[in-house]
Amino acid sequence: MNRRKIKSIIIESKLEIIVFGTGIIWCLISYVKGSAYSVKFASILFVSVIVLLIMYYLIQERLLNLDMIIKCMLYMMILKIIAKIFIEISFLCGIIEYDAVFRLYEEIFRAPASMMTMDFGSIELVRVQSPSDIVVASLLPLYLIIPNEKEGIKIFNFLMLGIYTLIVFSRVYIVEFACFMFVAVVFYWKKIPKKVRYGGIGIIAISSLVWFRPMVEMLCFRFFSDNVAEADSVRTEQIRELVIGIKNAPIWGHGMGSFLPDLIRSEEIPFSYEAEYLSFVYQLGIVGFIILIVGILCIYLKRLWIYVRNNSLEVKVFSFVCIGWILIRPAFNPSFLGLQNGFPVIGLLLLNAYFNEKSRSEI
Repeated sequence: MNRRKIKSIIIESKLEIIVFGTGIIWCLISYVKGSAYSVKFASILFVSVIVLLIMYYLIQERLLNLDMIIKCMLYMMILKIIAKIFIEISFLCGIIEYDAVFRLYEEIFRAPASMMTMDFGSIELVRVQSPSDIVVASLLPLYLIIPNEKEGIKIFNFLMLGIYTLIVFSRVYIVEFACFMFVAVVFYWKKIPKKVRYGGIGIIAISSLVWFRPMVEMLCFRFFSDNVAEADSVRTEQIRELVIGIKNAPIWGHGMGSFLPDLIRSEEIPFSYEAEYLSFVYQLGIVGFIILIVGILCIYLKRLWIYVRNNSLEVKVFSFVCIGWILIRPAFNPSFLGLQNGFPVIGLLLLNAYFNEKSRSEI
């Protein structure tokens, strides 16, 4: 790489240099002031940004086989869905017990899982949510608009995503799935042949005699039951205590990696909370939040926009829905820190670059 190329990258990366430079300084100051988790917080805060930038420059230099990457991403997501369906069926058939499912995730998959049982009519299901679910919920909908893909494969992906959403049964993912499906219906309704359209409506209407009531009961349980109130009370307590902490140090915060000793959500990363945006303000203050968190979001949007702007309207809309949920989730769930939570942005970059490449090849 010649000097002129390096110079152009540096000039193009002024925002990234400011954010990373400020982050390093903030981390060192926090560590000196006694925040033992400052280095860990900084590392998982920036890891996804670093990977995103690496991917961006590899795409720019045409060093990635985007066709192969997009296929591998799809296979990875489908395998994850099949694994979850297999575990669900094993639970339904009595092959494995509830505790065994939990141990499977914690000890074999090494993935922290949130679990609960729920009734679907006379059938008892197990709901399993793990951090990597964010990848499937965010990226699989974009495979519904892959150009020149067979309609049967798109319908299969849609059904798999619907089943997956029911097994995960997160309120955020259910609403996100509904948003993507609404957008898909708006774009594809007139393109669907009338016979297929009305046939599908008829099948749904007739089959609803079986699934409608238990489905409504399940949704009411997930959104309005005492269980939900109990879970929300934890989030409410976190918000209340974080707001009190923010008032004590509103401008500069309590330091990277700082946390509330009485409200530790995870022993491994105690600075992680459900109300993630508030936890960032608690740690970094208003100034640090604007420079680091808003700065990282601007980096994401800056790099994504280079590819999104050149894509078709439907790709733009699907991408904006995905970006919208990436921005919304940290208000309710820990979904900003780490490579796993950053992968939806990285995947969205790869997908939009892939759509760009396909559209250019068709010209």
